[in-house]
Amino acid sequence: MAKRRNEHCLQIHEDALRIELLSRLIGRVFHVTTRRAYAGIRRHGSIRSNQDGKLPFVYSQSEASYFRKRGCVSVFDLRAATTEQINEALGKYYFLDPFPDNDRPTFLILGQSCYERLISWRAAFDEEGHGAMVVPCVEAGYPSEIPLSLIDSALLVTIKREPRLQTIRRLMSNHKEGDQISAELFSLIVRSGAGLTKAEERELRRKTDVAAILRQIMPPGC
Repeated sequence: MAKRRNEHCLQIHEDALRIELLSRLIGRVFHVTTRRAYAGIRRHGSIRSNQDGKLPFVYSQSEASYFRKRGCVSVFDLRAATTEQINEALGKYYFLDPFPDNDRPTFLILGQSCYERLISWRAAFDEEGHGAMVVPCVEAGYPSEIPLSLIDSALLVTIKREPRLQTIRRLMSNHKEGDQISAELFSLIVRSGAGLTKAEERELRRKTDVAAILRQIMPPGC
């Protein structure tokens, strides 16, 4: 895929996502997708809402997304979010590295002309209560397709990864029993699901109850 003038390619170690990537996203509104989906967006000329479900879901929660069901494009709005709110949001959905088995997320930065049409996450809670599939404080919806002409720039990120067991050991190195696990580690467990190896489970069980965490995040019967 040929590089365009407003595209910026970044290679970032998974260790440095909060420093090197998040700093570029704070104060902005963006849509995150896969590189493959971005190629489709460029061909079509816009980001579509996928309300009809005809496009592949890039993550499992997409099907139940409050904004998707209402014909909106889901975006993240970090213009006014506090550090605490961003950390809490990353614990619920690690949007810096959201796709399992994919190390090339793409962040499409919206231009300011989109801002006045954004629908707040509060609309989801007002309509569906706290069971709404939405990320509080940072998620918003754009109520139609977003033409590429309204995209200010694109960050094409390549994440440099280390072996998963090594990642678990690193994240657990300063973890004390009873402490809340980090957003990165929680995301790793969520994305791994029941696919953790015995060695990875043993490493996690040394300091936290991974089984209890998995029971909370996996549907009954999984």
